[in-house]
Amino acid sequence: MEQAIQKKKSKPILFFIVGTSLAMVAFWFGMATINYDAETSVFPFVTAGWFVLGFPFVVGFSLFYAIVLYFLFRRLGKLFTWLAMLTVSTLLIAYSIDSSLPRNQIRVVLGDEIAKQVSIIKLRISDSFRDGRTYFGLIRGPKNLIQTLKKRFSLKIHENDAIDPNNFEMLSLPTPKSTTTYSDDRRTFYVSENSEDICFVFRTYINSPDGER
Repeated sequence: MEQAIQKKKSKPILFFIVGTSLAMVAFWFGMATINYDAETSVFPFVTAGWFVLGFPFVVGFSLFYAIVLYFLFRRLGKLFTWLAMLTVSTLLIAYSIDSSLPRNQIRVVLGDEIAKQVSIIKLRISDSFRDGRTYFGLIRGPKNLIQTLKKRFSLKIHENDAIDPNNFEMLSLPTPKSTTTYSDDRRTFYVSENSEDICFVFRTYINSPDGER
């Protein structure tokens, strides 16, 4: 009799453990940063600093997610409750992975239409504790790509300005000797004379200079 009671009590606990773990996986992918190279990358995701710093909150929200699902569906039967949790969790993880993929992250920088025209050669995303995320990338597209970007974002042209070598080191690229720089408050594009590729830096300020979030 006691064993039957203990077995009955253990099932919700197992449900909470599995549900919490799956939600944490979704959080991990959703918060992950990116280190992508078209030639070598198989798994471009990297643990985000915010995930580590906010780990207790991630666990708390994930447990709350599992508890809510359990009490929402338990009246429909144990099997349905488990199936509902696994289905919802799978969809949540799939959405987190898809939204974090390089091909979708580049849309943040270029917009949907222009992003469809480019190939991503390199993409690295780093987060910070004060200034949002910084995107470093190398892309290739149509010959008029930089003109399209210039028109779309009202970029200003800077001839032979000083170049921050860190922007290229983040992508393991040599600093070019001669480039034309196109920029606004958030984006900077570097166009070299002898290359079809465009290097860029994009910052998602928490409090952007123009007040945009």
